[in-house]
Amino acid sequence: MSSWIPISSTIANRTEVRVLARTLGIADAHAVGLCVIFWSWVDAESADGSLPRVVAGDIDAVVKHLGFADALESAGWLMFDDGGAIVPKFDRWMGQSAKRRAQDQRRKRAERERGKTCLNG
Repeated sequence: MSSWIPISSTIANRTEVRVLARTLGIADAHAVGLCVIFWSWVDAESADGSLPRVVAGDIDAVVKHLGFADALESAGWLMFDDGGAIVPKFDRWMGQSAKRRAQDQRRKRAERERGKTCLNG
């Protein structure tokens, strides 16, 4: 997969993060950190968001926090079926096309900023 994952600048204010934090009894910032660890692991393990044979305990072990997988499921950011775990909307954020869109947005933003500098300089 890739060596980077997209993180929204508003993630700390998402309802899902508050659900995670409340469910686990931790601070929102701690919940965000656990999510980054989880999503980094998913990025390395899956090309499409499916994690065959993965159970909640496996995910808890990855992030080193008991109950994290169940809290992710409660927040709507993880699902389980008989085949393993699934990250909903994986392609929207973690797929290659999503990463290309994020890179394009950054590039265009940088170009606009350079244009402003030239006009104001």
